[in-house]
Amino acid sequence: MVEKLSKFQTLVRIVLLSCAIMSFVCEVSTQTIERRVKSLVGTIWSGTDSDGDYYVFTFEKDGTLAYQSPTGSYRNGKWNQFKSALYIEMNNHFSEYIGRINGNTIQGKAWNKKGRGWRWKLSKNRRATSYPRLNKSLHRSRKQLLSNSLKNARF
Repeated sequence: MVEKLSKFQTLVRIVLLSCAIMSFVCEVSTQTIERRVKSLVGTIWSGTDSDGDYYVFTFEKDGTLAYQSPTGSYRNGKWNQFKSALYIEMNNHFSEYIGRINGNTIQGKAWNKKGRGWRWKLSKNRRATSYPRLNKSLHRSRKQLLSNSLKNARF
């Protein structure tokens, strides 16, 4: 015997079927995106944080993160990648980063043991690069300016 459905039951079935189809489509699309994410091993990325500070990150094969920051160059970072998700810790977990890889961009949030938080964004470098010399020359210029103004100051 064929069951006759009410309009409400038909609508419920259509909604459930639509949800199932959308769930499948989203899962397939997520898997496709996740498959396209390449390993960060051996790559160099650079960018800024929400304070405007510039960084260069090198993702080494053994999980070591070598990085350059406004305060110097270090190799005390560790990184883990799971598909498009990225976790970074620096200086024995003094600061920690979480982010999402999307093509040639990585962005996310970070925090440190002092309770401070910030956002960051990196772009993949096509070739090896280091901390910009411009910053060093600007730093020297400021130093020299300060030195000159102290020499000329009258106390």
